[in-house]
Amino acid sequence: YTSDKKVRLNKKINELEGVLPRDVFIRINRSTIVNINYIESYSSWDNGSYLVEMNAPHSEEFIVSRGRVKQFKMIMNTEL
Repeated sequence: YTSDKKVRLNKKINELEGVLPRDVFIRINRSTIVNINYIESYSSWDNGSYLVEMNAPHSEEFIVSRGRVKQFKMIMNTEL
């Protein structure tokens, strides 16, 4: 998503993850990379995973997989 539309890319998520700035974007599960500047809140969820709520205009919720929680918490603690 961008501020005004949804964009579909023809890259694999691993390729995209490799070119995005690591201090701004974080991969939170197999299919989702988020901009940490747009995270509204996050909280522990089911089975050691986390639930992330994004800011408007797209106010969506995403799951941080258990395997990525440690990295997510480390980045969020240093950024917030």
